[in-house]
Amino acid sequence: MTRKPRAKSPRDAAVEPSARSTARPLALVFREVPRPSSDSVQALWRAQLGPLLDQALEDGPDGLELLVRFEVCSAEAHLYDLTLFCDDDGAVYLRGTLERVASFSQGAASGSEDVALLSALNRAYGAWWKTQRKRVPTTRVEPVATNASSPATTVPRYAAIYAPDQYELGKKLSAKASSGLLRIVKAPSAADLAALDAFLPSRAGRFVVELGPSVPLGVLAHLGGVPFVVLAAGRKDWTGLSHLPASVRRLSIRKTKEPTLAELPRDHHLVSMDLDAPRVAPGSPALAHLETLAWTGADDASWASVHPRLRELALRNAKLDALPPSRTVERLLLFKPSGLTSLKGIEGLPNLTYLRLDHPVGMKSLGDLSRCAALATIHLTAAHRMGDLSGLHTAPRLTRLGVVQSQLDGKPFEGLAGRLVGGSFQLRSTSHGKALLAHLGVPFFNTLELEHHLFDER
Repeated sequence: MTRKPRAKSPRDAAVEPSARSTARPLALVFREVPRPSSDSVQALWRAQLGPLLDQALEDGPDGLELLVRFEVCSAEAHLYDLTLFCDDDGAVYLRGTLERVASFSQGAASGSEDVALLSALNRAYGAWWKTQRKRVPTTRVEPVATNASSPATTVPRYAAIYAPDQYELGKKLSAKASSGLLRIVKAPSAADLAALDAFLPSRAGRFVVELGPSVPLGVLAHLGGVPFVVLAAGRKDWTGLSHLPASVRRLSIRKTKEPTLAELPRDHHLVSMDLDAPRVAPGSPALAHLETLAWTGADDASWASVHPRLRELALRNAKLDALPPSRTVERLLLFKPSGLTSLKGIEGLPNLTYLRLDHPVGMKSLGDLSRCAALATIHLTAAHRMGDLSGLHTAPRLTRLGVVQSQLDGKPFEGLAGRLVGGSFQLRSTSHGKALLAHLGVPFFNTLELEHHLFDER
């Protein structure tokens, strides 16, 4: 009796070379497939996406448009599933499963020891991306380019590092690892430090390192070359912060009461900070190079005013009754502010060009924007929560306005005719939005910019 040969699985098709494939590299193609609607998200797709789906849906009904879904195929078969968030982050799974075989972060494949697979994925991504660059609608006003030195393009992203690229000191570290997240969850022994010194130097620039709350900050002295350090929630002892390597460009301080930053070295090169604390302890210095500050839960944000190069300030769940002044801030993002009744203090931001206000709690009006001489773009989410939007008409340089997730009709904005050059309006109905654009006589302009480098966490 002859045994019937076993049917090949997707993994077999991907890794088993044929007589011809040994002479040529693996060839893959990205084929776009439709996304399900938000109210009919398939269980498998939801599980494959994980937090990326929640992140997309946070941007409202149109959030799924941030996701592109693919079948990754060879010449013969559909081998893998992939969904990219904002065209560059996602996980690659064996077709129809939750078995992850690789990941994409900032448009580059990683997370597999199969070099041929990673190369094939990168070639397929590059081929698809070339087609995307040709799809710019001719009627669309393109957004103003963000600063090329943004930490989003120069530092690995914590939230985009998936399980295959995560490691823990004290456990087996892969000699083949080239990038990822390294967690140090407890005070390391001498043997642990020796392993760290052997593992990290050759790959430090492509790693994020997270220190648990009880890990002495003296360990920072062993992290030379690392660009992004995370101090996990619950830290109470800030002794040893002076050991922060000059290579660190982004520092994330997770939930704590009042971090003491007085020991930060004078020669630090921090460009970006993510902070979750009500306030910063007195005596904490101005950061000479800081450009971006993402702050959660502030009830005293006066420390934000002292940095001489701060360009971008994002406040999430802030309990402030007035905005902190700054002569350098150009971009202000307010996510669910709960202490402001208006944008009190905004006149203390004379160089502000972009304002984003999401889901205000208890805010009665925007207030007077007449002293915001540089403010050109405003984005409002859930603007119907404010009773008075007349402040929009006082902004002397306003040319682009976005209103999303709003229960309003177009009447509060009709008086801006002749002033705007572009806008996007997600109002009470699609017809209200289209009618307002027609009344204003302007093309669509996307005022909602995805801030990958803000609140980079899971």
